Amino acid sequence: MADYTNAKMAQSQGSIAAHEGGSYDRLVPIITPEFLRKQFLFGIPLESGWSHAGAAGKLTDADLKEYIENAIANIEVEYNIVVYETPMTERLPFDERDFRACAYMQLPKRPVAAITKLAMESPNMVEFGTIPLEWVETGGLEQGQINLIPLSPASAGSTFSAFALGTIFAGGMTVLTNYTGHLPAYFKAYFIAGFKDNKVPRTLNNLIGATAARDILQVLGPTYARSGAQSKSIDGLSQSSSNPGAAMFKQRLDELEGKIERWGKAIQNQYGASMYLGAF
Repeated sequence: MADYTNAKMAQSQGSIAAHEGGSYDRLVPIITPEFLRKQFLFGIPLESGWSHAGAAGKLTDADLKEYIENAIANIEVEYNIVVYETPMTERLPFDERDFRACAYMQLPKRPVAAITKLAMESPNMVEFGTIPLEWVETGGLEQGQINLIPLSPASAGSTFSAFALGTIFAGGMTVLTNYTGHLPAYFKAYFIAGFKDNKVPRTLNNLIGATAARDILQVLGPTYARSGAQSKSIDGLSQSSSNPGAAMFKQRLDELEGKIERWGKAIQNQYGASMYLGAF
């Protein structure tokens, strides 16, 4: 599990967690092999159609777990999201116009569970300043958005005073703005991408399960291809039998493909990253 000791949480993930409990949880642990069998593979013989395959032709829980992990990896690539909570770093540019818009910055990974540090770093990897996390606005952090709102309590009461953003950099930013309107890889963000405690929305969990189940059925299907029809003849008497063969999985596969498309669109709309063109 990631360390959240000095982290500032994304407000949206915190609000979701606050509504958990009772008879329905919006965030659930990642699907297990047992749940995969019951929810997506109920009634499916998880073994090869070739009779000579023996024990090696049966899918174990360890095999199902591997299919689940592969489904997660494929979903992360296809939808450009992070599932397991993962500490990451990202170099972000300084742009003068974005900086004047409350220092707007966009992380390329989604969702973001928390930010642990925001620093300035030179091209030779020397850190020369950090930004107080109290100034980092996390309302859009789950979608990867960072803004700086430099407010500091003026007293023990509720009055706040605002610092000029240039104060953060001890005049360094003034030099930069005079030199160029854009500077690549000036900031360095330390953050935790993925879902806190590896608990994911039910829709994403369903997408993982459906994807794993589809992959399993696509592997099992060809092993039943030879068993479509059989005929035996003894002393002039014949008996024939037939079964759907590989087509026995077609209806379930079609249903899974429809669910994957529907749930995939929902995840893409909620978390999928889209290209941002800066103001430079």
